[in-house]
Amino acid sequence: MKIITAQYGKLILAAIMGAAVFGMCMAFLLTDDGSQSLRAIATEMADDIQNYEMQKNRAAFRQFTDVKKPTIRFCYEKGGFCALHTGERIKIADCIYAADSRGNELHGQILTVTDQNGNSCEDAWEEETQTLFFTLPGVYTVTVSAKDSLGKECVASIEIPVEEVRRYA
Repeated sequence: MKIITAQYGKLILAAIMGAAVFGMCMAFLLTDDGSQSLRAIATEMADDIQNYEMQKNRAAFRQFTDVKKPTIRFCYEKGGFCALHTGERIKIADCIYAADSRGNELHGQILTVTDQNGNSCEDAWEEETQTLFFTLPGVYTVTVSAKDSLGKECVASIEIPVEEVRRYA
């Protein structure tokens, strides 16, 4: 036995090692039923995970992009008239409505106020009290911005009619 082991020991060890390596390769390459390699299964699983992550990211992106910008509109009506009156001080929230795509009310911010000739009317807007006050009749353009919780912003120019108060004697 010593003579056989001495002469053929390296060959026997190489054969055993070769059979083990071959067995591991076959196990890696073929499943139990021989239909698909484990490598292919592992690759497919990794692809599925990557596709799931991509779909999740797409869904989040689609959810963000499907959300419409906020809306801003003039919404003042008093006594059946849709106009402000000269000398009337009115809160911004009472005449300009801003809302996100779900209808949640937003705080609109006045950017500019101009008269019908395009002249700036800075004195018509009081930031501290959040009020508008017009001394002359006409149509004024108020530029307002509103931003929702997702950071989507809308800037709108709204025409606001202002009528002179009629006093009857």
